Amino acid sequence: MRTPPKKYIITAVAAAAVVVTFLWLSKTDESDTNSSATNNSTSENGLLNPADASEAERLARSNGSAYDSLRIEKSTTAEDTKRPVDPSMAFAAMAQDYKQLIKFPPYSMPLSENNHDLLNPYEFVPTKRPMDNDNKFSFELKVSRYVLFHGSPIPINLTLTSNQNEALPEVQSLKVDLLNAGTSVATVPMALTTNESRKKVYTANYLPSTAEAAQWKPELSIRVNIKLQGRQETGLVESFQYIQPVAKVTGIGPEKVEGPNLYIPFLMDTKQAGRYKVEANLFTANGTPVSHLVGRASLAAGAGTMPMRVHVVTLKEKQAPGPYILKDILVQRLPDELGGDGAYGSSPADAEYKIKGFPLEKYSNEKFTDPVLQEKLKFLEQLALPPQEKTE
Repeated sequence: MRTPPKKYIITAVAAAAVVVTFLWLSKTDESDTNSSATNNSTSENGLLNPADASEAERLARSNGSAYDSLRIEKSTTAEDTKRPVDPSMAFAAMAQDYKQLIKFPPYSMPLSENNHDLLNPYEFVPTKRPMDNDNKFSFELKVSRYVLFHGSPIPINLTLTSNQNEALPEVQSLKVDLLNAGTSVATVPMALTTNESRKKVYTANYLPSTAEAAQWKPELSIRVNIKLQGRQETGLVESFQYIQPVAKVTGIGPEKVEGPNLYIPFLMDTKQAGRYKVEANLFTANGTPVSHLVGRASLAAGAGTMPMRVHVVTLKEKQAPGPYILKDILVQRLPDELGGDGAYGSSPADAEYKIKGFPLEKYSNEKFTDPVLQEKLKFLEQLALPPQEKTE
């Protein structure tokens, strides 16, 4: 992979120009994202839709590539503050990174161990909060994922921690409630699973009945009220979604080589017709990250197929002919063209699919190019030119 570019010291004017450029490059065309004119990530002539071009930029930020590589820093010496600065150098570095980035299709960007968000779909990120003003003790409330589906238990984890070299006081009272629209619908019994002097962990796996869940709103909350000996009672609330999936991944069809792509059909059972997006991660057989896959298609209700592809340029970058493991599947129904909320679909819990792969020589040697991304690269390269060489 590429090496990080050099750091540049730039003036406030140059910094503002970089920010403006970044916003332009990151602009998302919502109308194209919501369009359902095509079932594939590419159009008939093999070029990307603008919606998928914006996906490349989102993944770029997630990959820590072109967008994170430019660092704006203050000067640390008097000599540096007097030195004239050419902002073209910053744009040149940005253009060089962007050029390397857009070699890869947004539907199969390279994946690394640093891509935490992509490797952990549905991750619930709790906030650790102090239990009092002195911050001697803190607590953290966590649900296993921020999206859970009807029929599955709700795993709850409450951690109490002493932030100093002092034992936790005795827990005098503890109550955990499941809330629907702010009203308690169940009191959840918690089990003490870790009991140390400076750390206590309470856990539960609460399984609502089907009849109960059908009456609830999609967003639920967990509320904790706790009192430690000698301390005031304090509370904490965390929210998550508990929903009926609008689609399911039921398996994958046989993989095959299609020109420069490894084609992997996802078999879908769709309850609600609409425009869908499916994401997944591809690994080597020994667990090395290879590629983050993104597929989009308009699906009718019932059985259908979501086409997923990996371009050979990504496989060659990772030197990964297969076999592979496919997992970390995220299914979303995109908002309708007229607006409204999206929804989530599901895949089998902890699903992992084995993909045999093919020798890299079996793929065609077509390079990936897209005119939308190339136009943005030209814009960056123009900004990188010295003032006397810039064209109108």
